[in-house]
Amino acid sequence: GDVVVAYDADRTYPVADAERLVAAVEAGADVATASPFLEGGVVDAPWFRRVLSAGAAAAYRLAVGRRARGVRTFTAGFRAYRGPLVRGLAFRSDGFASTAEILGRLLLDGAGLVEVPSTLTTRTEGRSKMRVLRAIRGHLGVLARLVARRVRGGGRATPRVTRP
Repeated sequence: GDVVVAYDADRTYPVADAERLVAAVEAGADVATASPFLEGGVVDAPWFRRVLSAGAAAAYRLAVGRRARGVRTFTAGFRAYRGPLVRGLAFRSDGFASTAEILGRLLLDGAGLVEVPSTLTTRTEGRSKMRVLRAIRGHLGVLARLVARRVRGGGRATPRVTRP
C-alpha cells in the first residue's frame, strides 16, 4: 500500500494508534513514529527500559546529526512509513536495532518525521526475546554505520522533523 505500518510484537503500544500514525503520513510526513516520550507517556514500563531508550535516542541523535535534532524515539518499532521509501531500503540489522537503523537511514536521506504521542506499557503476556547485551552490540554496529554514512555525505536534504 501507500503506507506501511510496523507494530511491536510485544503489543506494548495501543494498536488503535496505528490510525493516527497512518493519518500523519497521509498528511505529509514520510515517517510517523509512536512516541511515549511526548504527552502519551510511559505507563508501568520498567525504569531500565526508559533509561535504555533515552540513552539510545541520545546516541542516535549524535550519530545522525542535525537531521535527528529533536527526535526522542528511535527504538520504537511502532511506525508508519511512506511505502515507496521503505520498499527496497537496504539495511543490515535483523534484530532490535533494525528499527533505529531504518529511521536513521531515512533521516539521513532527508525524510520528514512526525512523532505521535502514544502510551507505552509493560508486556502482559509472554517473555521478551531481547537480550540486553546483544541488543546494545547491535545498536553500536548501527551507530557506527550511520556515522560512517553521514561522514560520507549520506543524504543532503534539509530535515523535516515536525510535531503533531
